[in-house]
Amino acid sequence: MAVYSIEGCNDSCYPDTTVLVNKLDIREQELLNEAESIIVTSCSVKAEKELEFKDVDFEYYKGLHKLIFGDLYEWAGTVRTINISKKVLFSATITNLKDWEG
Repeated sequence: MAVYSIEGCNDSCYPDTTVLVNKLDIREQELLNEAESIIVTSCSVKAEKELEFKDVDFEYYKGLHKLIFGDLYEWAGTVRTINISKKVLFSATITNLKDWEG
């Protein structure tokens, strides 16, 4: 079952899948979900302890994204070049992100 909805998936996913290319080279979505859950939880706890929530701007959020997802994805902390959403109520599109970037 696809977890992500991805437009223009070419270089962002493994061939013939919607599994995001990742640093662990996990090519099965279920295994990636498990790894992501463990890593993101651990990194989120670290971020909560180490980061001060002040002077919050777009750069702050990019840094937070890199801290939380950087162990899994090369592109963590950068502005997307494709539209991607996970089973959530809201996910920012490329246009939204470029507007927020300034």
